[in-house]
Amino acid sequence: MPNSRRYLRRNIYFPIQQLSLEQVLEIFTWCSPLELVVLRCVSRKFKVILDTHGRQCWTRARTNFLCMPAPPSLLVNSPWNLSEAAFINYFFNSGCSPCFSCGRSVDNAFPNLTYRIYLCSNKTCLGHFTSEKQDYLFTYDPQNPHHRQYEPILPLLLYDTSLHNKVYLLKQAKKELSWYRHLESLGNEDLLLTKMAEKRRACHLLKEHATKMHTWSKNYARERAAVNKKNKIFLKGVMQSAHLKYNVALATPTMRRTLQVFNLRLTCLTATVWYDIRSQVGQEYEQFRHSNTMGGKNRQTHAPGSA
Repeated sequence: MPNSRRYLRRNIYFPIQQLSLEQVLEIFTWCSPLELVVLRCVSRKFKVILDTHGRQCWTRARTNFLCMPAPPSLLVNSPWNLSEAAFINYFFNSGCSPCFSCGRSVDNAFPNLTYRIYLCSNKTCLGHFTSEKQDYLFTYDPQNPHHRQYEPILPLLLYDTSLHNKVYLLKQAKKELSWYRHLESLGNEDLLLTKMAEKRRACHLLKEHATKMHTWSKNYARERAAVNKKNKIFLKGVMQSAHLKYNVALATPTMRRTLQVFNLRLTCLTATVWYDIRSQVGQEYEQFRHSNTMGGKNRQTHAPGSA
């Protein structure tokens, strides 16, 4: 996401003041959610328009983006009551949040919406997270005295299923138990029942949304792989015409960043995009080749037996 913002900021020269609000909104309805998030950061005027008149824009944008499900509408004070823009930033990890397992910044992986955490896509982190030794997860056992304390708040917890058992995140359970005990200590049973009902509704909506997003993510992954294949075929053709070695040109920062951004948005590269970046790619290409040539000469100079 940060890279896509840089790409757009460099190329946008849009005389918004010359267009009516209706015209601007019509243009925005052809964007994807990722593009609306970027546009929202480009200028204060764009942000105001999207925040005050943008409901139709976001709805159309999600439709354009493989019919991406809308974020659930929760109570204002819920920590997961995310706006359209906030959810896109969260889901595509624009903040480079750390992996729950290894602590490193997660790149190119969606969050686990059931547990509201990020995990690296490699098997090591997943195995570490699900390992019984780590005690991150638990399956409720009414015979276990330690588990029984969580019984009142089990309906408030999101869970995954494994072998027909509900698997809860211990960290989330502790947080909800602390919240429950605080309300219980106030001695207001009506307030406790009201808040519990609100939490149960939120839990149901979040679980429902997580299921929809899981299905959507599979479709997105397939579409992204197809777009990536088309974009690489296109790049091989234009680089051959420009007499550039494909693998070297693809390794340049500008080309790598551009391909990543367009794949992320499920957008095919065009000749216009290539014309816009080819000069910068050419400069980086020559620098890359020069550094490799100098590195090869240095290795030969210091090789055993060299004069």
